[in-house]
Amino acid sequence: MSGVDSRLIVQSMWGHSLFDFLVKKSDGKSGGIMAIWDPSKFAMSNSTIGDGFLALSGKWIPYDADCIFVVVYAPQELSRKKKLWMDIKALVDLANSISVVMGDFNEVRSVTERMGSHFCHRSASFFNEFISSSGLLDIPMGGMRFTRMNTLGSKLSKIDRILVSKQFLDRWPNSHILALTREFSDHSPLLLLNSVNDFGPIPFKFYNSWLLHEDFTNVITECWSSPIDCHSNLSAVIFKAKLKKLKLAIKLWRTTVIATETAAAMELREKIMEIDQRAEHSTLSVADITNRTDNSDHNIFIQPPSVIDINGGQRNSYIHDLTLRLALGGVSDQAPSVGDMAMETRSQNSIHQGNSSYEVGGMVSGQAPSISDMVRGNMSSGCTHSFSLDKSAPSWNSLIKRDSSLMMTESYN
Repeated sequence: MSGVDSRLIVQSMWGHSLFDFLVKKSDGKSGGIMAIWDPSKFAMSNSTIGDGFLALSGKWIPYDADCIFVVVYAPQELSRKKKLWMDIKALVDLANSISVVMGDFNEVRSVTERMGSHFCHRSASFFNEFISSSGLLDIPMGGMRFTRMNTLGSKLSKIDRILVSKQFLDRWPNSHILALTREFSDHSPLLLLNSVNDFGPIPFKFYNSWLLHEDFTNVITECWSSPIDCHSNLSAVIFKAKLKKLKLAIKLWRTTVIATETAAAMELREKIMEIDQRAEHSTLSVADITNRTDNSDHNIFIQPPSVIDINGGQRNSYIHDLTLRLALGGVSDQAPSVGDMAMETRSQNSIHQGNSSYEVGGMVSGQAPSISDMVRGNMSSGCTHSFSLDKSAPSWNSLIKRDSSLMMTESYN
């Protein structure tokens, strides 16, 4: 796979074009680690790749603070684990700064962190000694007792965690971890929380999936054909007013649709969570296992399709890559809704965020250009178009038949 292809795959997971990443290649089907970060938040100065870990040291830009992040995927063998603990301790001691060590440690700290499988006192003792001697602190975790569960729900353990240094907690004393619902993997994603961020106004986006919604045609047709309040006879001004009104109509429609889709997704997550919590206290029945599998399979539509497309349309297996996304502020201001993520395609025209604009030339009439004018010729984002005038606008259905990937963008507020 080329470097360009690799970056496209990572971008599909990250969700934004501004990122850097570092990869530790897998050994066979396991051992692969990936760290992704926002270069405007973190400036890497050095990296270290070792057996079972990937470390990045540099500057945490918003706080002008030196820091080190270590992403862990520990091996099974005790001898290799002991060496891994020594390597990480050496890195943390050398950095003597804000340190975050996170990932799959393949180890628990006490017998209460394992259910349905053998607990090794000796191995846990080495792990606890490593945490203590490194000066790291185990942040409290909520949401789940365990972070990993097998398919049958008979074996559960807390082998994933986030460890931080004293310098980290001095700056963010209220830090805690939230274990999220296991949807695509046998591991729970971990969310590190320490503050509430305000990312400002939410940009307007348009998703291809909206074109397939049964109500979308009526929303567009009614809005486009309705009169507008415009105090100018200039075509460009009228056209801008129509688009602005259309944007508001779509936003209002999406608010209603999102409420329905979110309720459906929450219901599925609650069913999965209920079964997972039941597994923490008793053996799951055959019916519970079947129900969880059915709910998980039904809930796969929440996964961004760009990842599924790249993997040949298959439900991709658990990507055992722990990223620095949450720790380094790579969280978007608002995640797309369930329907948006389910139907979004990787076409070049799939998403525009208000950065493109069209230069309209040759307009001498007070009439706004029709929809056919908008799509006449070969329409691509970022190009300058000259619209010819047309007395009548085609139906929205005919527009969809002509080019279902048409995306409209605007550069106004």
